[in-house]
Amino acid sequence: MLLKSVVFLPLIGFLISGISSRIFSKDFADKLARITTTSLLIGSALFSLKIFYDVSLAGDAASQIIPLFSWISSGDLNANWSLKLDQLTAIMLVVVTVVSSLVHIYSNGYMKEDKSIARFMSYLSLFTF
Repeated sequence: MLLKSVVFLPLIGFLISGISSRIFSKDFADKLARITTTSLLIGSALFSLKIFYDVSLAGDAASQIIPLFSWISSGDLNANWSLKLDQLTAIMLVVVTVVSSLVHIYSNGYMKEDKSIARFMSYLSLFTF
């Protein structure tokens, strides 16, 4: 469950900030986008650190395959969308989410005077996803 959260929290941030920029006033949408995308990315980074601890440091190094949903099912052929969790995946999750969280935090200050912060933060979260 944690792995799904790490992967899909940036997508949720993208959707929230993208939709809020179309519905709410500019000031509210910008503030909501900055808070939402940054919070979800920090949460994703914390979850990835927990996964890294569980997989690499706590000794549970067995590879896991986590199915998301079935894509093609025809006769004996079953092709699923799934995520594989092993030590390399755990390391890369930490690197990507921590760096992306730092980029989000930095962008909050750097892009403060931009005209469309909500769109920028939305695209940044989509890129992270």
